[in-house]
Amino acid sequence: MHPINAALWNDPVNFDGESFNKSRGTGMLFGPDICAEWLEREGLQLVVRSHESVDSGYEWPYGDGNLLLTVFTAS
Repeated sequence: MHPINAALWNDPVNFDGESFNKSRGTGMLFGPDICAEWLEREGLQLVVRSHESVDSGYEWPYGDGNLLLTVFTAS
């Protein structure tokens, strides 16, 4: 996968593992296990992403305060 696709088109899902993101046609879907492994390997505690529209303006896909936060940013 091209690095820009990895940065822009990967999306969290509520099940473990990873798979190709068929709905977008590019990027990957990744579960909380993949996110936790990456955070630990990089010595981080949280991923903050601002890529996807979420109704409330923000969303914790893996539960409040857990691993990853999506913040909706748009003009």
